[in-house]
Amino acid sequence: GQGGLEEKDFCLKDLVEKTVLTFDLRAKAKGLRLNVIYSADLPVEIRADQRKLTEILHNLMDNALKFTEEGEVKVRLAKLSDSRIRLQVKDTGIGVSEKEVWRLFDKFYRAGGASSRKYKGTGLGLTLVKELARLMAGEIEVKSRLAEGSTFSFTFPYKPVGQRTVPRKDRAELEPKVTQRSAKDINILIAEDDDSCYYVMARFLRDYTTSRAVNGKDVLEKTKNKSYDLVLMDIQMPELDGLEATREI
Repeated sequence: GQGGLEEKDFCLKDLVEKTVLTFDLRAKAKGLRLNVIYSADLPVEIRADQRKLTEILHNLMDNALKFTEEGEVKVRLAKLSDSRIRLQVKDTGIGVSEKEVWRLFDKFYRAGGASSRKYKGTGLGLTLVKELARLMAGEIEVKSRLAEGSTFSFTFPYKPVGQRTVPRKDRAELEPKVTQRSAKDINILIAEDDDSCYYVMARFLRDYTTSRAVNGKDVLEKTKNKSYDLVLMDIQMPELDGLEATREI
């Protein structure tokens, strides 16, 4: 279950960038920019519930990318005090009207009304965010304007660890490292034994540098010798299936 706090010491910047980077391919596919901005006094390490914070950011990012067709998704982190930090996710998406804003956290509510059929998903992501925010003793707020975008602000308590703040070179406008690389610099391993399936995937990912593995053993061999940004794994493969190979990596 989600109940109870599981506090631990962790690097806040690492958590944010790793989570944001998981959306890089989706953002590139839609032509969206991803930006991360840190306040100058943001602590490097904090003590808080790392798992819940990751889930909150993941769901807010997922929501932002789902409803944004052009522009950018911006993540801001600011230290409000020695015990509170604010995490904001701002998008340039479809937004909602002022009278609809309060419904965004309702189960199964879909932004965009009838047109939202094209936006897949259960609509439970923001409901989960609200519950996780409550469990972390935090507050979640949203501001939105129809056809202009939405800003979700999550304020949460933390305990400082040490005195370090984010280095000067990482302050102000900062894009996740991978968003500064060209698509061809991103290496993707496609684990697929079926030729037709492989060629469809390779064509879809033609802007990236792709390699192929034909079975689980081939995956293990290739990942030993080279570092990949993403491995797309088929579950049913000869010799060693995708699940076994994933456990081995």
